Amino acid sequence: MKTFLSAIMLFSSILGFAQTNNPAAKDTIIWTDSTIYSGTVIKQNRSTVQFKTDDGQMHLIATSAIAKLKLANAPPEPTEEKIQAEKEAQKAAKKEAKKAEIQRYYDSLDIRYEPRINWASPDIPPIVKRKHKAGVGLTATGATMLAGGLVMMIAGLATNGQTTTTTNGYSTQTNVNIGLVGGIGIAVVIVGLPLTIVGGVKLSRAEKAARLQVRLR
Repeated sequence: MKTFLSAIMLFSSILGFAQTNNPAAKDTIIWTDSTIYSGTVIKQNRSTVQFKTDDGQMHLIATSAIAKLKLANAPPEPTEEKIQAEKEAQKAAKKEAKKAEIQRYYDSLDIRYEPRINWASPDIPPIVKRKHKAGVGLTATGATMLAGGLVMMIAGLATNGQTTTTTNGYSTQTNVNIGLVGGIGIAVVIVGLPLTIVGGVKLSRAEKAARLQVRLR
């Protein structure tokens, strides 16, 4: 036991001797004229630095006369790689924050995306299905008539288009003759337009009724 205690005391004395012989790191002041002084910074503020040099003398130095102050216990200056990595990390954090902000905005809108209606579903009543079929037929027919009528009007204007101008002394009237084909085209457009409108209304009502029935199931 005594041997063990003696070994501990010997190790402690050796460690203490090594610490006393290890010179402490010094603070460094570089003046504006490139003169370098080492010692210990006692106190510093915005205008002055109280500095103790290695010879034990105290100095009060104006900060305007100091080009650089290196503290012994100051953390090491970051490398270029570390600065670049921090910039990239900040950019990534800002990007993620922006994405989260956009997601919160869309979540606040409470947008509901309705799936496509399966018109073969037994949950949809037959009357709603018939209304949907009628809407499809009317819309398709009306759209076909509109397209065909416009084509006929253009063909009639290109083939038989004639412009006549009459004057009665008070006013001038201009008439455009588009021929028989163009006239039929106008009639077809007049019939096709309401068919398209009625078909669209039926389709919209049938879709709303079908979605309501599916939700109620």
